[in-house]
Amino acid sequence: MNTRHGQTGAGLVDVLVAIVLLATALLGFTRLQLETSKNQRLGYGHSMAQVLAFDLSERIHANPKAISNYAVSGIVDSPSAGGCTTGCSPASLAAQDLADWQRAIERSALPLGNADVEVSAGQVMITIEWQDSLSNALVLQPFTFEVRRP
Repeated sequence: MNTRHGQTGAGLVDVLVAIVLLATALLGFTRLQLETSKNQRLGYGHSMAQVLAFDLSERIHANPKAISNYAVSGIVDSPSAGGCTTGCSPASLAAQDLADWQRAIERSALPLGNADVEVSAGQVMITIEWQDSLSNALVLQPFTFEVRRP
């Protein structure tokens, strides 16, 4: 007597389909995690550049008489100041500000960080650049503000 009742348990095809679906989902989640990590790192770089630009803008606003002394092309290659802290001339204070700012860029988390500062008729444009460590792309972030002379 043949007593065939319905199939019990999972068939081999069902198991294979479940494994393929699970593997696809895991690969998707892994890709999502990598993209999120990449974007977080890039966002952190932009935030760090913004903090550094704000720091220099505050220094320039505090010393508007020497605004032209803040113009520099490639902050990493600029010479260091002698350590003027009190009783400085505006030009000496600007040199010290740039030296302190250069050290801040070098100590920041921006790989190969560098900056240019352009000054023209009270307009200041700070361009901070760094290399994105994941894509090896050079990232440039400009900041522009105006300084009114006293």
